[in-house]
Amino acid sequence: MKRNAKIASALIVGVMLATSALTQIYSSTPPTFPTGWYVGPPAPFTFESAALTNAGIASIDLNNLVHTPVLPLVSSYYSNSINSWVETFNSTLTGAATINLLGGGSIAGNLFAGGSDENVMVTIPGNSPPGGTVGSWVTSLTILDWPAMITYDNTTNNIWLQCLGGPGLTTVTEISPSLYEGTSVFDITPEISLDNTVWTTADQEGYMTLIPEPSSLALLGCGALGLAIKTLRSRK
Repeated sequence: MKRNAKIASALIVGVMLATSALTQIYSSTPPTFPTGWYVGPPAPFTFESAALTNAGIASIDLNNLVHTPVLPLVSSYYSNSINSWVETFNSTLTGAATINLLGGGSIAGNLFAGGSDENVMVTIPGNSPPGGTVGSWVTSLTILDWPAMITYDNTTNNIWLQCLGGPGLTTVTEISPSLYEGTSVFDITPEISLDNTVWTTADQEGYMTLIPEPSSLALLGCGALGLAIKTLRSRK
């Protein structure tokens, strides 16, 4: 009996871990365009520039970035000028900053917090809104002048972040009637500014990847639980 319980537990945890890193499972009729949390890459974004040097900073590392669109949409419309569907969200952005000082040493663990009412624009080529069907959409992510705060020299300082047209791809597939799997990723090269005027581009690009929302995890957990129960019954 204990062995069966361990098998069930391993099945649930294994399926949830394998899927949560890659896909969002959700139920709707018809399928909606997936929105949810996007997490940044394991490696930090590193910024170096004369503007930072002038402020006594050798470099800034931003990591553990999490972008959360806040529904409902602020606006959703077709733009004739770019032949694309444009969706704008109220969003939040959180993360951590490590500030490497010119004289040596660093200030680690600073919270990087973006405003909860800042807009993020997702652009999808085509003259009709995404969703309502399964398929793949080429997308791009634009963040403009996103204000946040970091702390160094015992003071809290403004910092701005932007991302211009980071290319992405979103795919929705049906895995059972009214149950869908969504994958989405944006390839971004962020920029930061200490004055919202002079911008420093990250030394590297990285991916912001869609992960499941709590409702998605609940659906996935139910599926895994069902699989575990079926496995246990077949062993009896």
